[in-house]
Amino acid sequence: MGQVMTVSGPIAPERLGAVLMHEHIYSDIAGMQEGPTPPERVELLRAYCAPFLKRLNEYGCHGFVDCTPIPMRAEPWVYQEMAARSGLNIVMSTGFYREAAADEARPCGAGIANRWLDPRIMEYDADAIADIMVGEFEEGIHGSQVKPGIIKLASTSSELTPGEVKTFQAGAKAQQQTGLAITTHVQGLGTAEAQLNTLEAAGADASRVILGHTAWHVVEIPWVVRSLMERGAMFLLTNLRTDGPAQPMARLVTEIRRLFDDGFGDHLALGLDWAFENEQGVFIPCSFMPPPPYIYMFTHTLPRFRELGLEEEALERMLVHNPARVLPMR
Repeated sequence: MGQVMTVSGPIAPERLGAVLMHEHIYSDIAGMQEGPTPPERVELLRAYCAPFLKRLNEYGCHGFVDCTPIPMRAEPWVYQEMAARSGLNIVMSTGFYREAAADEARPCGAGIANRWLDPRIMEYDADAIADIMVGEFEEGIHGSQVKPGIIKLASTSSELTPGEVKTFQAGAKAQQQTGLAITTHVQGLGTAEAQLNTLEAAGADASRVILGHTAWHVVEIPWVVRSLMERGAMFLLTNLRTDGPAQPMARLVTEIRRLFDDGFGDHLALGLDWAFENEQGVFIPCSFMPPPPYIYMFTHTLPRFRELGLEEEALERMLVHNPARVLPMR
């Protein structure tokens, strides 16, 4: 109670420092099978991932939430090794990914029914799916000593597919039994509302729900954002790259400041969504975020935020205080 579950065991939230709330050390969306982690991929992580994870400590960032769901993760010992090499407090996820849309641009898994959903989802009911997540928390992931510290869920549109509905219902049940927070992947317009509605209807605590990839929501539909924050939800701003047009980043900072002015500063967190992954077929350092891995938040994103007038107090709230409040088990 009151501690954060990391791959090295439970810790006090004060030890986290700044936290990247949505990253991926390893994401195998093409294979979608949790077997032995290929040795060449482990060597890539040792050579390229671990040194940048370690450098996060230079910026006061000692917390790292890996949001990779079942069955896209590496073996649990890989995360333990990355934690040992870096000195970071790494939080691993349990949970399930979304179902790809029919016109999804990424080719991985094309032609497979319900692609990107764990095959068990369509066979099991919500209780059985919840049992998988609860089992990982109570018995360890794949029987290891590593336990998840957060529940990851995802959906594709404003109308959840039958499989996605079951995963969200199961996630709410798992939250009730484990005390873990829920973090999500929000895709299209209306998805955030649909996710929170489904979770609350199934008994989830909205104040322990983190709606992910929602920076554009903050800019484009701020009235919806406020309505969901009033219910308790946190919005996780990700993919905060600075190499694009200046106007979107300036608009985002303006809306963040407005949220703080209106008393919603406790409902915001930050992440990059940096990943070692194979969305394009080959397992590589991130194909959708620029380098350097992970420290980009501190070398690029935060300096740009400061240039645009975002106050240090707001940055500290989003990076340190809000994660320390939502991540501990209850």
